[in-house]
Amino acid sequence: MDNENINLGDKIDETIKKAIKYSKSAIVILSDKFASSKHCLNELVLILERNTTSKYFVIPIFYYVETDDVNHQLGKFGDAFKQLKKQHNDDKIEKWRAALAQIGGILGKEIKEKK
Repeated sequence: MDNENINLGDKIDETIKKAIKYSKSAIVILSDKFASSKHCLNELVLILERNTTSKYFVIPIFYYVETDDVNHQLGKFGDAFKQLKKQHNDDKIEKWRAALAQIGGILGKEIKEKK
């Protein structure tokens, strides 16, 4: 979503939820900091819920992260979940874990360092 569609005074969470609800597709960029953001995780849950209830096209971009780390919350994703677990209830954590496992199972583009 382009931030030109967000006006001064708009509630960002509501605007993003509305954009997800009315969009036809989503590109999810999963970086090493993604799992540290409850906002990113909540948006991912919404995107994947939309994906199961309608024809919705989701493309994950694994930006310098391993799909296994996303799938199984390993590495920096695992570290982030240890911190989140201190702040959020188990139901929320399980929703986020399930969403990461689901997005990790979707064929996407991997961007990695050239060796």
